[in-house]
Amino acid sequence: MSNSSNNKFLNSKGSRLSIAAFLLLIIPLIVGCESPGSVGEGLGPDGSSVTTDEYSVTDVSSVEENFFSGGLSYSAMGYIEDPVYGTLNAVAVLKPVISTSAVDTLVEGDTMTLRMVFNSSIYGDELSVSDYEIFELEDQWRGNELKYNEAAPVDFSSKVAEFQVADEDTVEVELSAEWVEKYSTYFNSDDANRDSLYTREFTGLAIVPAETNSRVKFLRHTPADEEEDPAITEFRIYSTEFDEEEDEDVEVVSSLGLRDWGAYVVRSDEPDYDSGNVLHSIDRLMEVNLNLPFEDLQSKNIVNASLIFSIDRSDEQLNSSIVRPDVESIRAHTFSTPPADLISEIFATPARFGANINEDEEIFKVDVTQYILDTTYGDVNAAPLYFSAQSVNGILYSIKLHDNAAPQDRQPRLIITSVE
Repeated sequence: MSNSSNNKFLNSKGSRLSIAAFLLLIIPLIVGCESPGSVGEGLGPDGSSVTTDEYSVTDVSSVEENFFSGGLSYSAMGYIEDPVYGTLNAVAVLKPVISTSAVDTLVEGDTMTLRMVFNSSIYGDELSVSDYEIFELEDQWRGNELKYNEAAPVDFSSKVAEFQVADEDTVEVELSAEWVEKYSTYFNSDDANRDSLYTREFTGLAIVPAETNSRVKFLRHTPADEEEDPAITEFRIYSTEFDEEEDEDVEVVSSLGLRDWGAYVVRSDEPDYDSGNVLHSIDRLMEVNLNLPFEDLQSKNIVNASLIFSIDRSDEQLNSSIVRPDVESIRAHTFSTPPADLISEIFATPARFGANINEDEEIFKVDVTQYILDTTYGDVNAAPLYFSAQSVNGILYSIKLHDNAAPQDRQPRLIITSVE
């Protein structure tokens, strides 16, 4: 490429991005190159060559913040002592609605159950049997305000039920008559302020795991499949009606949905990590600052930039009896100005960058081309990238990534491809 055509290319942002888009279709990313060099003569326009530069990513730190834990697709319930990622105690909390089109009034003799439908993911010993008790809560709560690492305000003097869970995908447990009677006073009320009284006074239920358990399961609040598997966790009313055709009383089952739900999940006894960067979907992010050599990069025609993070499975393999939900992706947020509430912003806004796992190489390769173009050629400041594991959906995800103490080919790195 001649100097005149090169200057024209550098001075035209639109042309740069257009050619970059074209080159992304034809230029493979060469990850193994450790120093700049021509690796593809004739691949670019006008017989240009392709160059890859690799930069170490050293400014990586953990950010410990608690994500929201209520109103999500799943609610965690269980107890697991994980030597790799710490002990997790998860108490699910639920509150039924107080109206249904099928039942006008709860009468004496009616019974209520909690029908729990579980996601297929588990965390812990998949062959174990878990014990649970259901209690009332002492204080009010709102699902959209719950955050992880808050203790559940359980009223252990008000037991409502108990049950066990093995490998079932659905468990139904009858709730105590005393609790049903208390609930029915709101359900049957004709007061104009019934809803506000229910909101202020009725605390709902907590599903509390025994500390002898070795597994966490996840209540399902979103259908796995609207047609084939629409079941979700709900309350049920069992009542008796007279069937004129049968000339006898028959049992009628009515569904009662959830008014609110969530989980109180507390992590404790997390080990001190000698190396690596750990991500938890509930309470730990990874902040990455790319200290770029802008003067050097501004002389290049950048067409691709990828962040490479390698997965460290060594600790998990030493404790292979524990099954953990698979982390299949990571995502990154970035903000032009530091947010006042980082977690709220990450929770409420879509990720700017992300990557699915490459299982063959056990890496995440995050395309950050636009970020590099904006910060190198534009007037955008190089703001931190905040990485999180998977998504915040109520399932407990954890993963460990290699840091700069790892062998060189497993260290975090930025690979930039440019055309000359």
